[in-house]
Amino acid sequence: VVQIFDSGPSEICANARLCPGDVFSYMYQVTLPPELPPSFRGKCFSIVYAVAAEVVLEGVGNIVPQPRSLHLPLSVGTHIEDSSH
Repeated sequence: VVQIFDSGPSEICANARLCPGDVFSYMYQVTLPPELPPSFRGKCFSIVYAVAAEVVLEGVGNIVPQPRSLHLPLSVGTHIEDSSH
């Protein structure tokens, strides 16, 4: 596996209070460099992208919470210049 791009970590939210059954969502945007190739799956190699997220839940008593990581696949298409502006 060769990593060709990393946007770096971004803190999206801190100290959110959720009750059981609550739904929590945030919109997040990052600009990808236009020279990145589109997603591709071939026989010899693949180009895949993913969004990685880490959630740390509040501990209870003296229990230290463990981070929970998510890796979500992301499809990147071909870059097309917008010359209408």
